[in-house]
Amino acid sequence: MAITRGTQTINHYRGDSYVIQWTMRDLDRTTGVYTPIDITNYDLLMQIRTDATSDSVLYQPVLEKVDPVNGVFRWDIKPSVSESIGVLNGVFDIQLRTQDADEDLEKILTFITGVFKTSVDVSRSTTLKAYPEDERLPCIEGSIRRAKVSK
Repeated sequence: MAITRGTQTINHYRGDSYVIQWTMRDLDRTTGVYTPIDITNYDLLMQIRTDATSDSVLYQPVLEKVDPVNGVFRWDIKPSVSESIGVLNGVFDIQLRTQDADEDLEKILTFITGVFKTSVDVSRSTTLKAYPEDERLPCIEGSIRRAKVSK
């Protein structure tokens, strides 16, 4: 199996929904042909930390095997999960792990690493305050004219 380790930057807006999908493929270096890797009997582990040496896990997503025989898995980020993650920046990796309880037989491959960046969203649900008729803010009517710029 010739897995090329990759890197990726995930740019995330707080509160947004995402589906990030990956496919594990094996490269035959002689023919240049890629074939899917069956991940049915493997566990996937992804963790986000402030930096690679940090002991604290900021977030550990649940990765779903969509089509394990063809090596396809994804992270389906719902808006509520995205909101709960909050604003954080850090690093992540994803590991493929054998499902073996015997540590001498267990195999672990970290096949992708990267940066996880969160941006603050501007638009989000809010509750608008209702004003009684006599407390409403005045409405300004008119047109906006462009200012002339002198050269």
